[in-house]
Parts: sequence; C-alpha cells; structure tokens
Amino acid sequence: MSPPRKKVPELYVGCVLAGYRLEERLGRGGSAYALRAERISDRKKVVFKVIRKRHREQIDQHKKLLREGKLMKALDHGRVMPCLDVGVAQGWSFLVMPYIEGARMLHEVLNARGSLELDVGIDYGCQILEALHYVHGRGVVHRDVKPENVMVDAGGSCYLTDFGLASTPKERARAQAKAEPRKRVGTDHYRPPEQDRGERDIDYRADLFSFGVTLHRMLTGGFPAEGAVDASLPRWVGEMIAYCLAPEPSDRPPSAWAVWQVLGKSSGQS
Repeated sequence: MSPPRKKVPELYVGCVLAGYRLEERLGRGGSAYALRAERISDRKKVVFKVIRKRHREQIDQHKKLLREGKLMKALDHGRVMPCLDVGVAQGWSFLVMPYIEGARMLHEVLNARGSLELDVGIDYGCQILEALHYVHGRGVVHRDVKPENVMVDAGGSCYLTDFGLASTPKERARAQAKAEPRKRVGTDHYRPPEQDRGERDIDYRADLFSFGVTLHRMLTGGFPAEGAVDASLPRWVGEMIAYCLAPEPSDRPPSAWAVWQVLGKSSGQS
C-alpha cells in the first residue's frame, strides 16, 4: 500500500477521494490535514485525515500516516478513537475516523475555560486512564498524551486519539537491536525525561508522566513548576500527580489502572 511517486491531483472542498466527499477543513497537524467529509455510500459524516500538500512528495510521511491508521484499526476500545478506513487514493495517503457532532479537543475546552472543576477533571482523567490501560495492555505506548490528543464530545465522553508517535513492542525491539539513532519525540511540557533524552527503551510509564502533566493542566490551568504540584490541589490528587511525575520511570505508578483506582475510588467513581 505504498503511495505512487507520480504527480497527484489537487484536493479541494467538494472533491471526491476514495469514496469520500471533502466538505470542510477542521484543523491541521505537523504533516496532515483533518477535514470533515461525507462517505458517499451511506452519507455518513466522518473526519478525513490526509497528508498535507507540502509533504505529499515525502514517502516517509505517507508511511507514517498509513502506519498510524493501521495501528488505530487494530485497537478497539470505547475510549480510543477508532479508525474506519485507511489507504492511498490518487497519490494521497489518508485515514478516516468518526465525526462526532459538537465534539472539541480537550485543549480547546481548556483554552476557553482555563481549568476544569475537580469532579469534571477527575472524570476526564479516569476516562483517559481507561484508554491508556487498554493500549498499554496491547503493548502500545502512545508517547504524546496531552490535551491536544484527547477529544471530548458534548456529553463529556473522552477519546484518546492521534497515534502518530505511538510505538509497538516490535518497533521498540527493532530499535534496540539495530541501535537506531535516538529520537527526541513528544511535546514540550508533557514529555517525560527519558523521552527528552531520546532513550530507546521507552515504556508505558512515559505515558503516565504525560498524563500527570495533563491532569495538572486540567485542574489548575497550568503546568507543574519543575515537577512541583500546585498546592491548591486536594492532597490526594496532588500526591498522585507527583507520583506520575517522578523523574525516574521506576518511581512512577505500576500501571494506568493503579492510577485509576486511586482517582476513581477517591472521587466516588468506583
């Protein structure tokens, strides 16, 4: 399913690609656009993620998007954004996700509100942890947990999305065996120390660090100051965030489920 190298047609609102009619641009990331589209076969609204024009001659970017789609298709959980379709059409690599009316990315919610009420933030946090517990159980490490990669619908349901930087056991083993050059991946403020150093043996505990920063951001509107948790937080919340933010992975919680058990039970969700 490698993309051809020949010249590809331009995309525009109203054009049809791979059985989808493109309707409206929703946003863009580093290498791809997200557009609202309609699946012609049943008129279902979807999100159509397609390689950006500036990257369409870069084979590695095409492979990255296709890999992300295949990885997402292999995941099946209510808190993980599903991939409905993935492929190449007329030289454009794409993946397709459900379109959820009224949904916003978590960072948009935080930009509008500053921070969330304690019960709402803990609820969102527990939903993110459910997603992480599932993907970690499949051997997948997301490596970019942050509000920009969490979607929230109008009813308050959260979905972990954007698996472009995620790694699988086979990929991590291959990187170790080949001693591939270290890559510094992730996002400033959310990136754990081991990712910042470009270490190859990143595991699920990296996601717990990023989750701790995300929860802190949800509840306070800001980032931990050099690992120090905001003193205004309830003690039990602050202690768990600090636990997740331990500089050494071995000093962090043993699993996403262990964090959920503390946050969920303490907030009365269990």
